Amino acid sequence: MVKADEARLNCPACGSSETIQFCFAVVSPWVSQLARERQPSGLEIRECVDCATIFSDCGYSSKVMEALYKQYRGKEYQSIRQGWEPGYTKELNSALNGSSEWMERRQQDILESIRNAGIGDAVIETCVDYGGGHGGVMPNFQKRFVFEENSQVHDTETLKVLARWSEVSRLKPDLVMCCGVLEHVNNPKELINQIKTAGARYYYFEVPAGRPARRVGVFSSRLALNLVANSNMLWRAIQKLERNFGDKKLRKYFPFRISEHLQFFSESGIQQLMKNSGLKVMYISTHDHSAGLAGSKNMAFGRTIGVVACT
Repeated sequence: MVKADEARLNCPACGSSETIQFCFAVVSPWVSQLARERQPSGLEIRECVDCATIFSDCGYSSKVMEALYKQYRGKEYQSIRQGWEPGYTKELNSALNGSSEWMERRQQDILESIRNAGIGDAVIETCVDYGGGHGGVMPNFQKRFVFEENSQVHDTETLKVLARWSEVSRLKPDLVMCCGVLEHVNNPKELINQIKTAGARYYYFEVPAGRPARRVGVFSSRLALNLVANSNMLWRAIQKLERNFGDKKLRKYFPFRISEHLQFFSESGIQQLMKNSGLKVMYISTHDHSAGLAGSKNMAFGRTIGVVACT
């Protein structure tokens, strides 16, 4: 099954049970193909009344999670995804994996946030990036580690890959980073609780910023969504139209698709998530996520929310 066994009834950010229907959506068919699962029927997007976070009413099964992230942005991932989404080119995939200009800008944004939180550069010696890929967004701290399940990531001269989370607490890191991960998981609070076992002095989290458009028109119905998601020709045609004409004003007329992001945090929601997880927010800011990234016009969200926190 593509979907997780249990529906997500409460807000994944603040935990509130007060949620309302936002619109209908569909799992991107390339996700189903990558996991070798049958395309599921449409799903529901809900909005939290209390914190305005928007989320899918279903999570992904463990099989789908493994298919997505075991060889994340590898050759098969890129090929299957471009087969459904023409805009997801090798160029964009490569840039997301390691565009030096993009990575350097993100590193500077992270350093700026840490400094604005009142943390001096000399304080951070050992850093661990949870799900940090090849370590590209991690600033050049003295000791750099990533905890990464992606089998394509390997040690380098300046980066050590940790295969087991139990190794992290022995490092006594000054900083644990977690960028672009919380929006991908079924239970963000559970992940933060795991990350806190590192016993770090400080934490840095980053999630996409921006509110997705509520869908209207023909593709707001479950019937139409299921129809196009089961036709490669129709799906590709719609993706091309959205890339060329789906600006902020027109995006509401295109299908709401769930690919990797299961929730879309509001600033209030991410702050409440930190509080509910026992963390104190020291500094919060937004940054232009897509600056310097080749093919960024194909990305749905161009900004991020960065949070510096401590226990």
